[in-house]
Amino acid sequence: YIHMVGSPENRTTFIRSALVFLRLHEFDGMDIDWQYPGENGSPPEDKLKFTVFVKELRQAVEQEAIDSMKAPLIISSKVSAIKSTIENAYEIAEISGQLDFMTILSFDYHGHWDPVTGHNSPLFRSSVDSGNFIDHNINSSVATWLAGGAQADKLLITFPTFGRTFLLSTSQTGLGAPANGPADAGPYTREEGF
Repeated sequence: YIHMVGSPENRTTFIRSALVFLRLHEFDGMDIDWQYPGENGSPPEDKLKFTVFVKELRQAVEQEAIDSMKAPLIISSKVSAIKSTIENAYEIAEISGQLDFMTILSFDYHGHWDPVTGHNSPLFRSSVDSGNFIDHNINSSVATWLAGGAQADKLLITFPTFGRTFLLSTSQTGLGAPANGPADAGPYTREEGF
């Protein structure tokens, strides 16, 4: 995504080819899964470039629908659930006005990368959450999106059907128990911590 949003020419090339591909294969639309503009090696200015990209994509979709006399393609995006990432990665009100819906990736709030155990996808803050973890829950994520100007009818949340495992550091076994990395891989996932 970094290269694609980097110039007007790259965005135009991507948008044109994506629309042709979607119509050729009779898709209803596209879902953007960039984790995340302005983070994970993406420069801070990609936050603004993502907004520009989404606006240009919306304009192209609307024009393509007029030209083809077909229903407009759906444009959606996966978005972060973590408050600091939401604030760093998105111009919320602007993208909300352009996207048909946004799917909040409301899982992996806690995992083996944390020093203590926690629920993978909690609806609300737990009694053991403190510090940076107080906003690591679905309720806080949705509140952050709404406070930033997202349209409520465009927000979707995910409910994972998987869990995370922890290697415990002590005999404690509840939420907030000291942990030291991922538990051993199981027979189905064959992946530590999953």
